[in-house]
Amino acid sequence: MILNSYGIKSAPFVGLSEYLYYRKNDYFEILGSTQYSGGYIALIKFFVRCINVSAKLATARIEELVRIAAEDEAKIKASKPSKITWLVYYYFKRHLVSEIKPISEALGVSYNTVSKTVNNFLTMNILAKDDQQSRHRNFAYSRFMGTLSSVDRQ
Repeated sequence: MILNSYGIKSAPFVGLSEYLYYRKNDYFEILGSTQYSGGYIALIKFFVRCINVSAKLATARIEELVRIAAEDEAKIKASKPSKITWLVYYYFKRHLVSEIKPISEALGVSYNTVSKTVNNFLTMNILAKDDQQSRHRNFAYSRFMGTLSSVDRQ
């Protein structure tokens, strides 16, 4: 619910599908043996393990996101930020990747003000340029994205 409130709709938190994807051979073997023998205990144990591992991965990801946000917010606080600086930062926490124009329009702030703030975030290593184009440049909250997309195949 917290991630959804920030607009992160497809984040891989407590998703069993990641675990199942990397253990699909085990899953189909257990499913097949359950189908023919009727022994559901192995299937239940498999899913309990799946839920346990997925929950641990989700917890680790959330803790990493909290740590990254705290570090970045400390960097921003040290720069004596304006209200707009915080608005741009929270926009990136919700959207992760954006061009300057949509931020400007969403926040009702001038393009140049947003551009200056984004450049400050680039200098602080909070954001990264997503591509090398001079027009329609995308900026990404890459540390957040890296945490959300990291796969630990326990």
